Amino acid sequence: MWPPTVQVVGKDILRFHAVYWPAMLMSAGIELPERIFAHGWWTRNGEKISKSLGNVIDPFELVDDYGKDQTRFFLMAESRFGADADFDDARMVEKCNAALANSYGNLVQRTLSQIYKNCDGKIPARGDLTDADREILEKCAGCYEDTKGFVDSQEIHNYVGHLLSLIRDLNAYIDMQEPWKLKKTDFARMETVLNVLVDAIRRVTIAFQPVIPDSSGKILDQMGVPEGDRMMKDIANDDKAVAEGTEI
Repeated sequence: MWPPTVQVVGKDILRFHAVYWPAMLMSAGIELPERIFAHGWWTRNGEKISKSLGNVIDPFELVDDYGKDQTRFFLMAESRFGADADFDDARMVEKCNAALANSYGNLVQRTLSQIYKNCDGKIPARGDLTDADREILEKCAGCYEDTKGFVDSQEIHNYVGHLLSLIRDLNAYIDMQEPWKLKKTDFARMETVLNVLVDAIRRVTIAFQPVIPDSSGKILDQMGVPEGDRMMKDIANDDKAVAEGTEI
C-alpha cells in the first residue's frame, strides 16, 4: 500500500508532512508519496467549530438526520477540497432537495414511470436516433473521461458539478421530447426517447456511485443494470446498455 498516490493531511501539519516526514523517509530509503494534498477546515454557519462554542458537527448525527448519501453528497459538492468551507444546515437541506430529489430523483421517476405505464414495465426498443438523442448520449458516455482529471487533482466539487450539469441536460431533454405526448402521436418515437433516457441515466448513475453509493445502487437495480456492469469502464461501453425487454 506504500507509497500512496496522494497523502492527504490537514493544513496545520503541512510543514511536518512536507518537510520533516519526507526527510525521514529519504534517510530510511523509503519511497516518497507522489503528492501531498492539504485540506482546509469546515466552519459552521460562519463560525469556527469548537467545543467551547458547542457547534461541533457530529457526522453520525448528520447521517441519522439527513441520510448517508445526502451527507456524502453535500460534503463533496459544497466544499472546494483544499479550501475552507462553511456548513449550514439549511443550505444542506436546500441543496440536497434541489439536486438529489427535485432534479435527479424526479428525472429517474419520470423516466421509469413512463416505461412502467406505457411499455409494460420493460425497457423499450430503440429506433432511429435524432441529433438530440446522439448529443445527450455522447455527453453522458464521455462523463468519465471528462471528469477523471477532477479526481486526479482532488477537485471533487467539480466532479459532482459536472454530473449535476448532465442531469440538468437530461431534464431539459425529457422536457423537450415530451414522451408523455409522443405516446399519442408517435409511439415508436416515445420508446426511443425512453430507451435513450435509460441509457443516459445508467451512465451518469455509474459515475455517481462514489458520491451516493446506496442511491446509485438502487437506481441501477431498478433499471436492471447487472452488478458486473457498473464499473467506470462501462460508462462509455454501448454494449453495456440495458437490454430491450428488461423488466424494471
